[in-house]
Amino acid sequence: MNKFYWNVETLEYFNELKKESEDTISSGAKPGEILFLNKLEEDNLSINRISFFPEVGDFFIFPSTLNHLVNSFQCEGERISISGNLKVK
Repeated sequence: MNKFYWNVETLEYFNELKKESEDTISSGAKPGEILFLNKLEEDNLSINRISFFPEVGDFFIFPSTLNHLVNSFQCEGERISISGNLKVK
């Protein structure tokens, strides 16, 4: 059986993005964070989501069926990431 995975590695980000994320008060994901969602609908009885602020060199591998997104940010600059698909036979 083939299994498909998605991966993301952060190569570079700028200090203003880290500061914007740290200064944001939110119960959800903050600017620049990657958010993983177990299911799209809300469920107050279980942990449905988790988010991370990716540091340079972080490498995430997760099933391609896992919903995910990266929150937008307002400050100037860019974050450089590489992403792709892996197929394991």
